[in-house]
Amino acid sequence: MHDIASVLLFICGEINAYKMLRVVVQNHLYDCTRPSLTAAVESLSLLYPILQVADPELHGYIQSLGEPSLEVPYFALSWYMTWYAHDVTSLADAARLFDLFLSSHPLMPLYVAAVAIRHNRHKILEYKHDDGPMVYAVLKGLKVLGPTEDGQQLTADELAQQAVTLYQQIKPVDLLQKIPLEHSSAAYAYVEDGRWVVPEDPSKSSLWKKRRRMGRGGGRGRVGGLVLAAVAGASGFVAIGAAFLLSSSDQVWLHWAG
Repeated sequence: MHDIASVLLFICGEINAYKMLRVVVQNHLYDCTRPSLTAAVESLSLLYPILQVADPELHGYIQSLGEPSLEVPYFALSWYMTWYAHDVTSLADAARLFDLFLSSHPLMPLYVAAVAIRHNRHKILEYKHDDGPMVYAVLKGLKVLGPTEDGQQLTADELAQQAVTLYQQIKPVDLLQKIPLEHSSAAYAYVEDGRWVVPEDPSKSSLWKKRRRMGRGGGRGRVGGLVLAAVAGASGFVAIGAAFLLSSSDQVWLHWAG
């Protein structure tokens, strides 16, 4: 948590950073601040279904390894819990990613992770099917903004835009049909009064109830009204194309700093 607090402090100053951190802890990072990491790890399991959409071949390869350390993508836990603040060396890049995370669904860091893994696919696929520990080591040491296969540097803006595109292809409601979650609150987040809200008790959320109905043959659900446009005061930069988010024509403008 101190990694996230540090970025907010450097960018926003002490007073605004404190206000924003309170909101983030109560919502986006609620699962990461609970007494145990059960809920956070459960949310982390959704990374593989997201990767399956992003890169089916790479997902199939990782699954075929049968590597115990890869059964749950623990290599991505610090990314999810620190919003990459521990891994991105540039404060400007960290701020750009924070723009995205503050203005989007709490699971967005997992979409960013899938895009980063896809961009490093050449480093992973070069290993044989009996090199599971090496693949884990590569994933654990992955540079999310490192050079791509053709040597080009992946920028924070490109990473964010591709994560948004991936979100449009498979949303949390779709993920919950693949892997029903019982402890994660973040997966059941919703927008209320222009802010993302993570329910303390996910069983009381409309998405939880909708998932239950779908499990009884009630049809495919949809999360509506979630196009998020900008975060005011998050980084001091113009908010990135976090703008392209989500499914409906409605826009929600988030004001986090006051």
